[in-house]
This record gives sequence, structure tokens and C-alpha cells, in this order.
Amino acid sequence: MAKSEKALIILDGTSVLYYSKKLEKFSFPGNSVADLEIIDSVLLENSFRQFIHDKAITPSHLLIILSPNITFTKKLSEGEGREAMKREFLETVPFSNLIWKIYLSNKKTTLVVGNKNFCEAFKLLFERAGFTVEAITPQAALPETLNELRENNLDSLLKKPAILTNLNLEVPAHNENHRLQNEAQKQFKANKNLRILLPVFLAGLLLLGVSFFIFGRGTPKISRPPTQLISAKTPLPDINNPETLQIQISYTTPSEETARNLKNTYWSVGFKNTDTIVTSSAQKTEIIFPSTINEDIKKQLKNELAKIDPQFTEGIGTENKVLIMLSASLGKKLIP
Repeated sequence: MAKSEKALIILDGTSVLYYSKKLEKFSFPGNSVADLEIIDSVLLENSFRQFIHDKAITPSHLLIILSPNITFTKKLSEGEGREAMKREFLETVPFSNLIWKIYLSNKKTTLVVGNKNFCEAFKLLFERAGFTVEAITPQAALPETLNELRENNLDSLLKKPAILTNLNLEVPAHNENHRLQNEAQKQFKANKNLRILLPVFLAGLLLLGVSFFIFGRGTPKISRPPTQLISAKTPLPDINNPETLQIQISYTTPSEETARNLKNTYWSVGFKNTDTIVTSSAQKTEIIFPSTINEDIKKQLKNELAKIDPQFTEGIGTENKVLIMLSASLGKKLIP
């Protein structure tokens, strides 16, 4: 994926508009999204992957624009009452987790609020499909000359992405500063209490030392077995269990049939956690194993892969899953 390659996403409550060289529309499948809440994330993600496959869309760097239909705006007045006005408006927005920002433009102060869970869910969906999200910007914050998203305006935004990145919607920095100030105040109080208790602790320690010197010198020592510390670690998925081992097959559009056949083969021999993803082309087929994977499983996976491309290479990676990158040339071999 070229770093300079960018595309626009206009996110609405019922669809996504994708714009790079032309405009494409992805409508959310029924029962996957309702009232700016994700109901069925699996159905939504599978449908989106099918959409980018059908439209031959290559993953790129995304600039997301939030439609006015999914944001809430409030004009704020200057002066002492602005903070109270902002707080009251935020309490009226019907979502438990908000993302908001105050924009200043043409001497106007506008508060724009969105559903943070909704935005983050789609950001994750795009990233899982191979895209990189550079900004999430409300349409309401755009300059008036670009606020109507006609095709020529979309071209202008693609040519000047800084317009969107500079208006990126995020939790305001002063909110974080306020949180840090509260934590600092709590720490200061804790340190103050510590300064008060420290002399008492030192006096007690001194008294204990004197008592030990007077009474404890002749006391026989009792040997105790060392205490064994048991560390509680969250168990990782068992990569040596075919049913839980994650296998990701990356392919280009020409080799889609090859990837699907390989996935079905792995499924048939017990590797049920196998998935495919469209990604950038690879010059040679390669399989990357976790460092601790069982040799028998490695052999089984390589035997099936060799039936498709005997010239594959293998390596060891740091991820806790098997990565397979299919060569783009495999798709050409399948064409009679």
C-alpha cells in the first residue's frame, strides 16, 4: 500500500460512501446497524470485505468524514455561561460514550459531538480490512466552501488532506489535562499524609529495633521454607491446537480462488480458525510460523501449501498466529 495513496469515507447512519477516483456506496446489511449502534459486527465486517472485493478497492489511508446525520452540533456563546451551556448540551446527547470537540470558525464557536463507540467500531472495521485511518472529521466542521460534499469538493479534500487532519475529532486535550490535574491533587494529598505518618513510622521502627536488641538476641531462629510465588498470567490461545490456531491467508484479487481453496482445505483437516484477507501483492508465497508451534502442525500446514505452490518459503515471526502470503502469480496460473 503506497503511503501517499488516500481515500475518503463519508460515514452515515445507514451507509458508507467511498471516494478515491470515483464514488462507491456500501449500504449496511439489514440488522447489522441500528440507531448508531452496531448490532451484528460479524455480518457488517463480512459484508464490507465483500464490498471492497467486488469493487476491487485496494486498502489505503482513509480520511473519514462524519455525516451531519450522525453528529450533534451546538452554537456556543462567548463568556462565562459557555461552559455550563456545553455541559448541558453534552448531557442531552443520547449516548453513554461521547467524542466531542469545540471548533472556532468565522468568529463562531461550535460544539460537535459524536457517538465514540460507533466511530471506534468503524475505525476498527476499516483497519481489520487493511486500511489505515488518518482522521475522523465531522462534516459540520468543514469550511463553508467545502461543506457540500460534491465531487469537486471531494477532489479538493483528497489533494489537501491537512484540511481534514487539522479538524480531526478527538477528546479535547483540556479534558485530559483536567483529569491529570485531579490525579496530581490526589497524589499531593497522599504525599502530605505520608509526610505526617513518616515520623510515626520511624519512631515505631526504632522502638522495634531496640526491643529486638534487648529481648531477641538469645531467641533461636526458626527456619521456614521459602514462600513460593505463583504468578497469575492470562493464558494465551493454544497455537498447538488446530481448532484454536489462528491462520491468516493474505491474497490479491487474481489469487482469490486459490486462497479460498486453501482455506477450505485447512478447514477440512481441522484448522477451523482460518480466514482470508485481501492485501498488497507478494512476489513469492511465504508462510510465517510462531516460534513455539509444534513441528507436526508445521509439517501438516506446509504439505497442504506445497500442493498449491511448491516454491513457497517459510520463516519465523513474532505474532501468535500463522501468516500465509500468497504470490500474486498464483491467480494467473489458474486462468486456462
